[in-house]
Amino acid sequence: MRARELVVQSELMDYSSPTIYLVWTTPVSTFSLRNHRVLDCYYFHHPDAHVIIYATDLTSQTFSEYTRSGYRLTVVNATDEALLELSAGCPGEEWMRNMDRWRRDSPYFYSHLTDFIRFCALYRWGGVYSDFDALQLNSLALVGGKTFIGRDSSGAKGSCKWCLAGGDIYLAPGVMGSVPGHPLVRRSLEIAFESGDYDPAIFNGVGPMAVTKAYHALDYRETQSVVAASEEVFYPYTYLNSAETLRRSAAGDAEAHVDSLQRKSVSLHLYGHMTKRIPIEEGSIVDEVIKRFSVVVDPLRQGPHMVEQHLKAPKYIGVSKVIQAVPNVRVVGDFTAEISILIECRYGSIKLFGNETDSRESNWNSMIIVRGSTPAQVNVALAKLAYKLGESPDGLDSITAKVYEGRQIHIPAKVTEIPVYDLNKLVTVMIKTMDRITKGYKRGFYYLPLQYDIGLSAGRNRMVDKISTKYVLTLDDDFIFTKDSSIEALIHALETKDKDGLHYDIAAGKNPADEERFDIDFCGIFTITESRVLSLGPGDRGSPHAGCHHVDFVPNIFVARTDLLRDRLRWDELLKLGEHEDFFIRARELGVRTLTCPGVSFHHNQVAHWKGDTEYDKKRARVYDFLRLSLRKHGLTKLVSFGRTMMDLTLPDLVHQLYVTEVMARTVTLYWRSSAFAFKVLQSSDNGNSWGPVNYGEGEQFEPAPQIPTTDPEGPSRPTDAYNKIVVFGLQPQTTYIFRVFAGNRFDFEEHGQDYTVKTLSLSDEYAQNLLENPSFEYGKRGYQISENNTFAIIEDPKTQEHMARSQITTVGYMYNAESTAAITQAVPGIKPNRALSKLPSHIPRTLTVSVRSRLDRIFDSHPSWRLELRVWFGPRAGGGARVCHPLEGPLLHTDDGSPVLHEKLAPTTTGGRRERESAGGAFEDESAPSYSREFRHDPRLERPSDVTHRVEFDRSVEEVWQSRVLSLCLAPDALIAFMEVSGVLETFRGSVTWDDFVLTVGRGQEAP
Repeated sequence: MRARELVVQSELMDYSSPTIYLVWTTPVSTFSLRNHRVLDCYYFHHPDAHVIIYATDLTSQTFSEYTRSGYRLTVVNATDEALLELSAGCPGEEWMRNMDRWRRDSPYFYSHLTDFIRFCALYRWGGVYSDFDALQLNSLALVGGKTFIGRDSSGAKGSCKWCLAGGDIYLAPGVMGSVPGHPLVRRSLEIAFESGDYDPAIFNGVGPMAVTKAYHALDYRETQSVVAASEEVFYPYTYLNSAETLRRSAAGDAEAHVDSLQRKSVSLHLYGHMTKRIPIEEGSIVDEVIKRFSVVVDPLRQGPHMVEQHLKAPKYIGVSKVIQAVPNVRVVGDFTAEISILIECRYGSIKLFGNETDSRESNWNSMIIVRGSTPAQVNVALAKLAYKLGESPDGLDSITAKVYEGRQIHIPAKVTEIPVYDLNKLVTVMIKTMDRITKGYKRGFYYLPLQYDIGLSAGRNRMVDKISTKYVLTLDDDFIFTKDSSIEALIHALETKDKDGLHYDIAAGKNPADEERFDIDFCGIFTITESRVLSLGPGDRGSPHAGCHHVDFVPNIFVARTDLLRDRLRWDELLKLGEHEDFFIRARELGVRTLTCPGVSFHHNQVAHWKGDTEYDKKRARVYDFLRLSLRKHGLTKLVSFGRTMMDLTLPDLVHQLYVTEVMARTVTLYWRSSAFAFKVLQSSDNGNSWGPVNYGEGEQFEPAPQIPTTDPEGPSRPTDAYNKIVVFGLQPQTTYIFRVFAGNRFDFEEHGQDYTVKTLSLSDEYAQNLLENPSFEYGKRGYQISENNTFAIIEDPKTQEHMARSQITTVGYMYNAESTAAITQAVPGIKPNRALSKLPSHIPRTLTVSVRSRLDRIFDSHPSWRLELRVWFGPRAGGGARVCHPLEGPLLHTDDGSPVLHEKLAPTTTGGRRERESAGGAFEDESAPSYSREFRHDPRLERPSDVTHRVEFDRSVEEVWQSRVLSLCLAPDALIAFMEVSGVLETFRGSVTWDDFVLTVGRGQEAP
C-alpha cells in the first residue's frame, strides 16, 4: 500500500511548477484564439506552471485573462538588446550578434530566431519549450524524464539522409524539455549556429535537422539521459493528416477520439504552417480538446467581467489499484471573492498530495475542502487529488464535488458527481482457449477445464455460470490489452441511463487490426429480406450514448450484464462455431440493447488458423457447417456480411455452353457460361475412370471472378450468362482429357457437372507452330530496370537433362527497401506473325496466343510480381490494330465480374506511339477510364511505347511446381504487327524462378460451338 501511494505521489508531483517557454515573432494580428488555447491546455494540466513568452509584438495585456485568473505568465519583449542578453553564454552567440544580416538575407529568419531562443533558454535555465500550435493533453510527468523530445515522421521514407534509422523518423523540437546545460541542447546550438553549415535559405536546417544530428552525436551515456518519445506521444497526427483534427467527425465521435488520445499522447501538434487557415469546426477533435481543457471562459474578452465559475471533472474513473490519481478536476471562471470546493466520497477516501512526505492513514478522509481566491490557486490543489478504494458493496463508488461562494458551506453553486468503478469487483474477463494459453496457477486467473471439443458456445455458458461479478468481458485468447482497452468506458456506458431512463445491456470495443485487415468495422444493423437473406451492414439506431452508438451486433469483444448471459441470452450449444449471428438475432428479439464504443479497442494478434497447423485450427475449419445449421435454425437462405456472401444455402444456375480453345501440348483453355461465383473443375485422362482437380488442386474450388462488395442486401450476383475462363496446365502432350465443370456458391456445388473432351497437341506439333526462335530461353534487359544483384543463368534439369532459364534476385531485399526486376525477354519481329496471319482462312480467328511454363523456387516478399507479359507494336499502315475478343470469335479477356469486355478497335498511330492500356485482370480499358494505370515502356528500336501490353500473374502461393500461363489477343483483319516481345518477369526484393517452353502461335484457337 505504501509503495503504491509513493508511486501516485510521484505521478502528481514529478512535474511540479514547470517553466514553459513559448515564442511569437510575428505581429499581434497573427496571434489567434487557437494560440491562446495552447496556454489553456498547459495551465489545465500544470496550473502551477510559469509560462514565459518571448514576443516581438505581444504584451502582457494580450494575456490579461490568464493573469487575472491567477496563472503565472511573463512576457519578455524580444528586442535586439533582450535577445543579445539571452544569448550570452550560449553556443551560437556570434550568430545572434549578426542578426541584422540574417534578418536581411534569410526568408526564414524569424523561424530560425525561434529555434535559437528555444535552445538557448533550455540550455541556460532548463524547463520545457513548446510551439504555439501544440495542445497539451496530459501532464508532462507521463513522458518519464526531465530531458525529452518527440519523434515525428516526415512521410517520405528513405529521402531523409539525416533522419534516425528507418529513413523517415526525426526528432522534432515542437515540444521538448531539458535540464540546464544538457549536451543535446548544447550540440543542437553548435550544429545549427556554430558549425559553419548554417544556411539561411533552409527552413528546417536549425530545428529538427540540428537536434536530430545532435542526438546522433551523443555518446551512449548521454543518449540514455534523453527520452526520445515515440511519434504517438507528441505527434499522433503527422503534418500530412493534421488537418483532419480540425474538421467535424462524420461519425460524431470526436469525444471518443480525444479519450483515445488522452490514453496515449501528451500533446497534439497542429502544424500551424499547414492548418492555421483551416477553421476549427464544431464537433472536431480540436474543438473537443479546447472544450475539455480550457481554463478561462474567453481569453479575448474585453470590458466588465461577470462573476461565474464551473467545475470540470472526468466523466468517470476506473480503479484497478487501491490508490489512484483523480485527473482533470478543475475550476474555470472569474472570482471576486474566495470560493470553497467540498469533495467527498461514499465509500472510499481522498487526499491532496503536497510536498510533504508524510503519508499516514489519517491523511486520507472521506471529505476534504479546497479554498482559494483565484482559479489558479484552487486548481493547483485540485491537481494533486488522489483516491483510495473503500469497501463498496457492489463495486460502485462516487466522488462528489460542490462549489460554494465564500468560506461558508451552505447552498452549493455547482455540484458535480464522478462515478468510480472498482474493476476488480465489477467485471470478470472470460477467455476461451484450447492450446494457446499456459494452464496452471496464475494470480487473478481461474482455469475451468471442460470436456474436449465441447464447443465455443457451451464453453462460454459454463464460464458464465461460474461468474459472480455484475459484468463479464468476453474475449478470445489472441487479443491483447492496449492503452485503448478501457474496460471502465464500457462499464460507464452500461451504468449510464439514456434520455428515456433506460440502461443498455452490451457494450463492445473496436478491433482495429481486423478493420485494417478486412476494411470492415464489424458492427452495425442487420435486416432480413423477403427472400430470407440475413444482411449485416454498417449503421446505427439512434443518437450517441456515452460516446457509443446503438447497434444490432458487435464483435465478440464486449462487456455484458452477467445475469443477462446467465438467465436470458445463453449461447446455443448446438453451435460449436458460427454462433455469432444466431446470438445477436436472438438478442434483438429479446429487446437486448447493444452499443459499439469507438473510443475503446483491443488488439487482435490473430494467428493464421486457416493454415491448419494445430488441432484447434483444424476444428475451426468446421465453421461453415455450423453456419449452415445457424441459418436453417432461423429459416434463412443466405448470410451477407458487409456486401459479401458468407454462407449460401441455394445453388446457382448450371454450367452451360462449355467449350475449349487454345489447345497446346501442356495447356488448354476452358470457357463456359454461368452466374456462379465458384466452380469445381475436374480432369480425367483415363476416360472418366478417375478424376482429380485441375492445376494441382486449384480446380477444387475455382473462383474466376472476385466477389465485389455490394450495397444490395441480397449480396453480390452475376449475370445468368456470365463468361468464365480457366487455363488448365500441367497436362501431358498428345493425351485425351475429359474436363468436368460444376457450378457452386463457394460452399456447395451442383450434383451434376458439364463435360468436354479434348486431345492435347504433341510436342512436335506445338513446336512446328511456335514462332519463337528459342522455346526454352532468350535473355534480354530491354525496357526493365535491372538491379546489379540480379542474375540470369542457363541451368540443366537434373531429371530430364534439358536446359532452362533461371531469373534470380539475390540480396537486394536485405540491402534496400525497393523492388528489383529480373526479366527474360524474347524479341519477335513482325515478319513471322504477319506471314502466318496472311495464310489463315477467313473462318479462323485471328489471334496471338502466348504460353510459358514457370516454377517458383523461392520468394522473400509479401507483394511480388511473377508474371507472363506480351507487348505488341503495330505498323503505321495498320487499319485495325487489336481489340478484346468476343468469346465466339476467339479468346476472351474479362472484367472483374467475369463478363466480356468489348471495345472499339485501337486506332493505329503514325507518329509518337500509343498509350499502353491494361488492368489487373488483363482487360483493355478505354483511355478515359481513371481507374486503370497507364504505363509507358520505351522501346529503343521503335522509339515509341508499345501499343498494347497484356499480362497475367502466376500463383505465388505454390512453390516448386511447374505452372503454365496463357495470354491471348484478338487482332483486327487488317492488323499489321511491327514488333512483339514475350517476357517472363520477376519483380521482388529477393527470389528465384525458373522458366521453360515459351510458345507463341497465331490464329490457332478452336472455334466455340
